[in-house]
Amino acid sequence: MRTACGSRASTGPTADWRSAPRTGSSIRSTPTTSTWRSSTSTTVPRPARCWPGRRTPAGATGFVSWIVPPAPEADPAGRATFEPAIEYVGDRTIVAVLRDAARRERGDPGCTWQAVSTDMGASFSAPVDISDRIDGGVPGGLWQRARLYQESNPSFQCGNRLDFAAGEGRLWGFGLHSIGGGYTRKPVVYHSHDHGRSWRGPELLHGPMRPGTDTGYGDLKRRVDGTFVAATYYANRDSTVADVEQYTFGGERAQVMVEADRDGDGMPNLDSGWRELHDGENLVTVSGLPAERWRLRLALSATETSGWPSVRRFTVTPS
Repeated sequence: MRTACGSRASTGPTADWRSAPRTGSSIRSTPTTSTWRSSTSTTVPRPARCWPGRRTPAGATGFVSWIVPPAPEADPAGRATFEPAIEYVGDRTIVAVLRDAARRERGDPGCTWQAVSTDMGASFSAPVDISDRIDGGVPGGLWQRARLYQESNPSFQCGNRLDFAAGEGRLWGFGLHSIGGGYTRKPVVYHSHDHGRSWRGPELLHGPMRPGTDTGYGDLKRRVDGTFVAATYYANRDSTVADVEQYTFGGERAQVMVEADRDGDGMPNLDSGWRELHDGENLVTVSGLPAERWRLRLALSATETSGWPSVRRFTVTPS
């Protein structure tokens, strides 16, 4: 069964942080308040070449592999990287997003690298430059100081009901977006419906940023009510003045449960459990629920800061 789900931009102030007038976009422009919705979608290819894993004689308790092999920053042909982010996304797959170091040393804007492991980190694909896919339409725009969070990761949300081992849910990216690798730096979020093969965003979490501002090295978590909380430092160019800013966004939530009535008495005999619906197309497998009839139950919820989600259509596809 496939569903198409969407949401509206939020219209109200946050429940726990000060509000501010709307600026005409879906992002609320105060350091402690913002809302988010997805925008563009891009595709990241998965290269076939892999770097060999490296293990110590002691086995798995020691060093496993390079995400990207070491390279001198001064080497123009090298792929020196730093500030990596990694996350498990299911099916023995790990996604890594890294910041370019080599070109930065030469005054070049650099790029944003992505690598993928399909064997639990024993080896990684050769890094792919994804700069032109995540720049948000800004020439030279880069995603740096990345953080990655699979939505089903138990550390991402308390009481998480998604299956982390199976890689359920979206992959969220947090960090900063910069033009040409330097200032002005802006806190942003991305998300991926396909484990990093494509990305949606960036979406700015801050209001207008002054030239010379700095940010990054933050964290992102999801509350049980569906809202997201991001925190990061915010400083002027020489970091003589700095503080920690917190942002909230999201909150709309849609869930579906499929109930199976096997004997036609109008009472469910089995059900799929509640499954989270996200923006875009969602696939819910019901092949394990054979029955004379199915019943769909929807649960829609929103916070004071978010608009109500909407489900446009359901499609049942025989397997």
